[in-house]
Amino acid sequence: MEKIEKVNPNGYNWLKNVPAHEWARWAFDRHVKNQDTSNNFSESFNNWILNGREKPIISLIESTRLSWMAKIHSRRSRYTEDLGLVCPSRCFGKE
Repeated sequence: MEKIEKVNPNGYNWLKNVPAHEWARWAFDRHVKNQDTSNNFSESFNNWILNGREKPIISLIESTRLSWMAKIHSRRSRYTEDLGLVCPSRCFGKE
């Protein structure tokens, strides 16, 4: 904290007013709240960007956007064919 105070007094004052468990790593609760401790989200994201990983950032974003659009389209197509009691036909404008 002394180093922070020397570098940025305003930041030091702000941190003093915020409870340590909200910003200090040593104060975080280390109790696991989920039985699945694998990193599925990042694994899934890395799988999505695998094809565009070596591309420039704009191309990577565009590639990811196209993948999401294709996934959304396929899901919407699948769900519109499977209308039932859970989602009546008016959910998708079909009456």
